[in-house]
Amino acid sequence: MEVGSRKILFFSIPVTLLIMAIVYYSFHTGREIAKRYSPLVDAAMEVKLEATTAHLWFEEAISGDRTLDIEEIWAHLDQSEWYAHAMLDGGENQEGTFLALNSPHLRLKIEETIRGLHYFRQIAQQRWNAQSTSGIGSALDQRFDQAFLEFILAADDVETTLQKVIINDLQTFNFMEQLLMGFILMLGIVIAGLLLRYNANINKNIRALHKQEENLRITLNSIGDAVIVTDTEGVVTYINPVAIKLTGWTSVQAIGAPLAKVFNIVHAHTLEPVNNQVKKVLETGLIVGLANHTMLIARDGSEYQIADSGSPIRNPAGEISGVVLVFRDVSEEYTLLTELQSSQALIKTLLNTVPDMIWLKDVKGVYLTCNSKFERMYGAQENEIVGKTDHDFIDKELADFFQENDKKALIAGEATVNEELLTFADDGHIELVETIKTPMTDNKGNLIGILGIARDVTSYKESLAQLKESESRLKEAQIYAKIGYWELLADQKTGIWSEQMYALFGLVQESKAGPETLCEVMNKGDFPTFSASVKACFSSGHEHHVEYRITRPSDGEERWIECRGKVIADSDGKAQKISGFIQDITDRKNAQQTLRQSEATIRNKLKVILEPDAKIDALELSDIIDAQALQSLMDDFYNLTGMLGAILDLHGNILVAVGWQDICTQFHRCHPETRKKCIESDTLLTHGVAHGAFKEYNCKNNMWEMVTPIVIGGKHIGNVFIGQFFYKDKVPDVELFRKQAKTYGFDEQAYLAALDRVPRFTRDEVANGMHFYTKLTDIISVSSLSAIKQSRLLSEREREEKILKKSFEGAIQSIAMVVEARDPYTAGHQVRVANIAVLIATEMGLQPMQIDGIRWGAMIHDIGKINIPAEILSKPTKLTELEYELIKEHAQVGYNIMKTVDFPWPIADIAHQHHERVDGSGYPQGLKGSEICIEARIVAVADVVEAIGSHRPYRAALGLQVAMDEIKSKRGTGFDATVVDACIKVSEAVKLVLNG
Repeated sequence: MEVGSRKILFFSIPVTLLIMAIVYYSFHTGREIAKRYSPLVDAAMEVKLEATTAHLWFEEAISGDRTLDIEEIWAHLDQSEWYAHAMLDGGENQEGTFLALNSPHLRLKIEETIRGLHYFRQIAQQRWNAQSTSGIGSALDQRFDQAFLEFILAADDVETTLQKVIINDLQTFNFMEQLLMGFILMLGIVIAGLLLRYNANINKNIRALHKQEENLRITLNSIGDAVIVTDTEGVVTYINPVAIKLTGWTSVQAIGAPLAKVFNIVHAHTLEPVNNQVKKVLETGLIVGLANHTMLIARDGSEYQIADSGSPIRNPAGEISGVVLVFRDVSEEYTLLTELQSSQALIKTLLNTVPDMIWLKDVKGVYLTCNSKFERMYGAQENEIVGKTDHDFIDKELADFFQENDKKALIAGEATVNEELLTFADDGHIELVETIKTPMTDNKGNLIGILGIARDVTSYKESLAQLKESESRLKEAQIYAKIGYWELLADQKTGIWSEQMYALFGLVQESKAGPETLCEVMNKGDFPTFSASVKACFSSGHEHHVEYRITRPSDGEERWIECRGKVIADSDGKAQKISGFIQDITDRKNAQQTLRQSEATIRNKLKVILEPDAKIDALELSDIIDAQALQSLMDDFYNLTGMLGAILDLHGNILVAVGWQDICTQFHRCHPETRKKCIESDTLLTHGVAHGAFKEYNCKNNMWEMVTPIVIGGKHIGNVFIGQFFYKDKVPDVELFRKQAKTYGFDEQAYLAALDRVPRFTRDEVANGMHFYTKLTDIISVSSLSAIKQSRLLSEREREEKILKKSFEGAIQSIAMVVEARDPYTAGHQVRVANIAVLIATEMGLQPMQIDGIRWGAMIHDIGKINIPAEILSKPTKLTELEYELIKEHAQVGYNIMKTVDFPWPIADIAHQHHERVDGSGYPQGLKGSEICIEARIVAVADVVEAIGSHRPYRAALGLQVAMDEIKSKRGTGFDATVVDACIKVSEAVKLVLNG
């Protein structure tokens, strides 16, 4: 360039004026190009920059950024449009003056860009006005993004076309310059300088253009959405920082890689791969939005819910040169949407689960929603009900009734309740429902509709009726059971009584009652106890339970009352009242008194039977004989002979009877006077008959009877009868009996018919029968007296056995004390062993007699130690082998001492075998298994458990757990397995024995 310049300078001198003209032309033309097109390039950039800024700020604003003012966003769009118009018509601002374009083609493209800007602003306005429904992924959102992309493409097209115009003008200019090159070669230094200056200006403009492009790139990198650009083969050519963050691929890693590898998307629910939309964009040339539930899996495995679209990139010729993917992380929005949908589904499920009918109407009565129970009532689905009114489903009268109740609730401004009888369309059943209608308002207090809830109260109404009936029956039951309900308030002055309370007390009913009312009827001596119990109930919460006497004013009768009550407290635990019941227990008290008297009588009779010196005079015949056995015997005798019989005591009480006739049971013993004659005949007319003899007599009702006495221990105690018969050789005086029928008002015909049914016996038959009954009385007399004597003998024997047992127990305890006196360190050992052995034997289910033997055997199982020196027994150090062998002798010594004593239990064997072991390893005999008596096997386990669990002179107590581990370790080898298992089961009780 410098050599050329020198040449130009050399040859340009002669033609200076011409060069000046050419330079002037070049300078003027270049300046005009720069002046015209440089501001237009800036304007084209500003159109996109202002619109892009508005787009970014709008996305932030609609996403919830309240710091952004929508008017500022509109202002950026206005500014973008101003620059576009400045390119068309010219204009001026602080950046400079803009000259109007002359190119018709470029002007059309700018006008198209302005229309795209208007359309984008229109969609933005619509989206802003419908924010609640224009969220990310919505159709309006997609239209919004589509409009912006179309605008950007149009602006890019303007910019591209402008560059073409500039290039064309520059080419024309260069052509002119080439024409002048010949002249320029002849120009000198001036022309060369002018050209250098011109080139410098051009380079400056180009650098400015590159800077603007870089600013655009920075802008794209700064937007909040992720952007990936691919070529027509789906290979990544550009990735912005947001996309780098979401995909986990760096720019170096991503550029040149297939899009499917970088942009790994799957269906969020199925995790199946989603078709890459680049291919579809290239095929259709349209903007393609991502499907719902699309999830991006980043390179590190992170997962993101994403939304947005892919758009084609077109070159100035309109051909697709690539695809731009714009997407964003909507994981949080997706989660919120999913939770919202779940919440809505849960609410709907809850509404459909509720057994009540639920619906919502607007203020005009049009249904907005309802639950499944309501659907059944109209026999239609919710989508068929919503948007309609009651008149679309039911007759006008009922529909008007429903809407009238709606109006009442709306006018009242609060919930109203009414009952309605509804017929369900699905199955035709009828329900009585209680309907609650409540006006609904929004968060601003504006009325939006009315909520209805209808509950089936058919069963409730029926239950209410049943409850009233039950209350009535309960009241009757309280009257029958003589029970009254009462309450006494915390002031101890005010009370509430049920009607039955007043009835039981014989008082006139009042609204309130208290202690002073009770004082009117209660026995004065019982009131202090009653009052003290009430105070204790209020102060400590103890149950109030007293019995007291009252004297009823209504009839002056004294009655016994049982009173119970419990304190009722509030949530803070403060006593509010006592609530309780009273019951008339007079009959129970009388029965208790009668029972006590009866028990006294029975005790006295037992005393007579069991005490040798007592006399039989206090006994009744019923106390001695077995009436059931005698009844069976006399039944058999009657079946054989047809002979009537009975056994009566001296008071005329019938204990055994067989074959009694209707004339007696239906007539004589039914009338007061004739029954009196029967009793007199049974008692007075039987006196003076000797034991072993019998007497014939005519009863006071003119029936033949025979009697023989029952004598026990010389005491006449009852009689055996043959009664209600006639002799065959003597005709009954019918007229006499007819007269008796008239006298006592009997049905004469029935009475005489009963007379005809009275049996007839010969005198021999009666005599033979009486001989049988006489012998029977002898048997009764002898057996009863023998039974009394036997009872007395057994009673005496039991007393003697108790004395003997007490003496035996004393002897055993004395022997045990002798052993323990020589071994103070093991004091109480034998007693504890005995107690443990009894626990084991009881758990094993042994008989009480056998358990007693185990107790006494264990009490003296170590009696053989009486033969061992005391210094060995109490030695505080380990025994020598010789001393241990001497200790082992105590089992044999104990056996030798006890074997000569005749016990009902194997006492000697327990002492002898309690150190034997079931595997034969014990001493002194080396017995095995069942060769050892069960009593000794039990004492062996108890002895070891007590020895380990208690203190010894050479060591402290090792504790129950060590003892249990010891017997478990030798279960089935050293110790009987059944005994060990039983000991383990009663271990808690054993622990008490050891600690006792």
